[in-house]
Amino acid sequence: DNFASIVAGIEEGRIIFDNIKKTIAYTMAHIFPEVLSALIALLARIPAGLTPMQVLTMDLGTELGPAISLAYEKAESNIMERKPRDPKRDRLVSPRLLFYSYVTAGLISSTGCIVAYYFTYKDNGLLLSDFFRPDLDASGGGFFSLTSSDPVFVERTGRTYSASEQRDIFSQGVTAWYITLA
Repeated sequence: DNFASIVAGIEEGRIIFDNIKKTIAYTMAHIFPEVLSALIALLARIPAGLTPMQVLTMDLGTELGPAISLAYEKAESNIMERKPRDPKRDRLVSPRLLFYSYVTAGLISSTGCIVAYYFTYKDNGLLLSDFFRPDLDASGGGFFSLTSSDPVFVERTGRTYSASEQRDIFSQGVTAWYITLA
């Protein structure tokens, strides 16, 4: 009914749009390292960087609060000075947002996770190349996982890792990935 109400409505709409966009960017930036962990395990046949339970706790536990808090963030100082958005060009999920989430933030997070993961195995005397042995049979439940049940001999070092040592090293690796990402 009055002009001030229209201006307040436009301002509130812009705040909501901006905050939803921030929430989407935050959530999508964490997807890449989570998916990368599974891809590494599936394609490279090395131990996973995250367990399924860690992915769930991260998505539902540690990411949910900050993502919701972004929805309640205060308005930017120049929100009403901006031109009206172009509905064809200014989308909630734009190519620019995808680039930021997956390439910029996603790759930086993933690099940190991989470095932490690598050094965890390296500190335990293992290189990731040790998992590419042709004689290593992972069909019976997995090596260096929570289900490890047989000892594994690493030819490069001449060391045999017991099932409990494998589980410990695996737990350290997934913890390093998780802490780096969280």
